[in-house]
Amino acid sequence: MKEIFILLFLLTLTFQILIISGHIYSLDEEVTFQTARSIVENFSTDIEHTEKNHFYCKKGVDNKYYSKFGIGFSLFLVPFIITGKFISIIFGLKQTNLLYFVSSFANIIVISLIVAVFCLLVWNISKNRKISIILSLTLGFSTFLMPYGRTLFNDPFCLLNLTLSIYFFYLFKAALQTQNLRERYLFYSGIFSGLMFATRFEYTIIIPGISLLFLNLLKTNKKSLYKIIFYIVPVVVIFLFLGLYNHTRFGRFYDTGIYNQDPSDKFSTPLFVGLSGMLLSPGKGIIFYAPVIILSIWGLKDWIKTRGIESFIILFFIILPVLILHSKWHSWMGGWSWGPRRLIGILTLLLLPAINALASILNKRENKLLINFILVIFLTGFLIQVPGFLVNFMDYIEWAQSQRHSTIYELTWSPYIGHIRYLLSGAEPDLF
Repeated sequence: MKEIFILLFLLTLTFQILIISGHIYSLDEEVTFQTARSIVENFSTDIEHTEKNHFYCKKGVDNKYYSKFGIGFSLFLVPFIITGKFISIIFGLKQTNLLYFVSSFANIIVISLIVAVFCLLVWNISKNRKISIILSLTLGFSTFLMPYGRTLFNDPFCLLNLTLSIYFFYLFKAALQTQNLRERYLFYSGIFSGLMFATRFEYTIIIPGISLLFLNLLKTNKKSLYKIIFYIVPVVVIFLFLGLYNHTRFGRFYDTGIYNQDPSDKFSTPLFVGLSGMLLSPGKGIIFYAPVIILSIWGLKDWIKTRGIESFIILFFIILPVLILHSKWHSWMGGWSWGPRRLIGILTLLLLPAINALASILNKRENKLLINFILVIFLTGFLIQVPGFLVNFMDYIEWAQSQRHSTIYELTWSPYIGHIRYLLSGAEPDLF
């Protein structure tokens, strides 16, 4: 699978480079970028406070302002900032625009890694190369994840770390079945879990779920239960680092900065509104932006049957807490963005039941109708994403609102249709 991993990474990377934006869209991204730049230039994480970013940062105990977003993705951006500065010095180019451009490669690499790692994850679960390739290509080219390579949102980086954490769980499971307890897999899983909530702190709610996955494996050998410490230690170390970081900025270990001067930052959305919006609304529903989810629904019953308590833990201790948390948040739709951005962080897990659906379909090779159904799902998903990289979603939402239309609840004004409408109105395409 090593060759397939490399090929999938390079294929996704090439496509993502072809649709690169080279710029930043929102203040979320700007604040994350400025934090990374401050780390490089000032060896600090404080940023310049402006009227525009007032609700995206918080005043610290030193009267400086700090991003309300996790530090994880800003740290990942540091090498890109350094590279951009080096290029600007060598060729005498304008630094700010160049730094934006070089940094825009960050999520391109992240998404390429997600696709390749997901292929390995599916392979470890299914032991079926064809299913692994089909699902990973669908993830990278036929879901709402694809256009996010053009942004600096931190959600894809969160997904990468969660996928890696779950991948090492399955590596540990495979090693356990051969009586080869490879504790390093537990350790690696803990590191990536820690990086996940260093990126988006709310994902700490799924740490118990991942811990339960490992405990469920180790329960058959009570003498091995202590080995869960290999997972917990890196999680705790990163958690303590974040607590110290928070205390240094805001004087409290638990203060991440997410609650700042913005009075709307609270869990004020009725659960049904947020949940139905992320799952079914024409402008944000995952059923529209990732048609492959149909295969997950199809394979769900068989997945639960074959995976048993493992599927129960993933559903009720990882996926469901994230769904409920984001459904209640005031900005359940992920602000101005493409598709259900809040679901990016668990997207690979949402596709796991599709493994069983694909296995069932591919076992019926004589049924060309089912094979064609898979092809239709892939092509439909891809075509839906195309408007996502042709148009600046920020400009479109502003234009649609000026026309007094909802991009969330009106089908004909949903972004995958509305972006085409916007282009036909004379708008410039958002190409590099």
